[in-house]
Formats: sequence, structure tokens, C-alpha cells
Amino acid sequence: MPGTRIMLALLTGWAGTGRPIELTQGTIAKHLRRSVKQVARYLRDARREGYLRYEYRKSRLGMITGLIIHLSFDLLRPKLKRKPASPAKLDRDLHAAARKPSKPARTYRSDNNTLIKDSSYLYPMPAPPPTATKAAQFLSTRTA
Repeated sequence: MPGTRIMLALLTGWAGTGRPIELTQGTIAKHLRRSVKQVARYLRDARREGYLRYEYRKSRLGMITGLIIHLSFDLLRPKLKRKPASPAKLDRDLHAAARKPSKPARTYRSDNNTLIKDSSYLYPMPAPPPTATKAAQFLSTRTA
């Protein structure tokens, strides 16, 4: 499934160096913009193909609070053979690295945390009380 492939690419990026990922199906669904049921189908499909295995994370009371996903990196990140660099290129890169400052002048912001950018998730706009809207409608009809 193409959706499974996209989900595996997302999870591979989150796993970084190969550690297990602790998250919920809702988190994956939010990032993929799919339903939780569809994410459950993607997880079953990936488990059946052998790309991952997962287990449920439980609280002290035995309630399921999330997933712990273990990825099969041998299948997801095949070892790529790279041809060795030429000695001239290595020498050129060494001189270029000597000229560059050790600390960059700018830190680039990550694009991953959308909650900070879109604060409507954190602080939703409260709905006006019903009496205030009725009073405003009444006053607008009286003045007209």
C-alpha cells in the first residue's frame, strides 16, 4: 500500500539511530492526515510484511496508553555501497573545511512542531455566549 510506505518513511525518520518509537496511533494519523482506523490498517500491513513489530504500552492500571514500535532497519535502510572519493576531492574538501567557521551563524528551525506554529490547537477561540449574540442582534434591529 502506498500509505503504508509513507507511514514507514515517517517512522524511519522518527526512529533516528534505530531506537524503538513510543507514540500513539492518533499521532501518526495526525501527521499523515488519515483516520486512526486507516493507521491501524497500515500498521497491520507493515507487520504482516515484516517491516515492523509493535506492542501496546500500558499504564499501571492496565489501560492501553500508546504503542511501542520496533522497526526492521535491515529491510527499511539497506546498506548502500558508495564509491570511494577521489584523493583530489578529499584534499579539496579538507581545505574547504579549514576555511569554514566551526559554529554556524544561524540555527535553522525545524518544521516538525506544527503545534507551536498553529496555536489554535493549544488555545482554541472560545465561542461567544449565546446571550451576547442575541443581545447584539436585538440592539442592531432596534437602531435600524
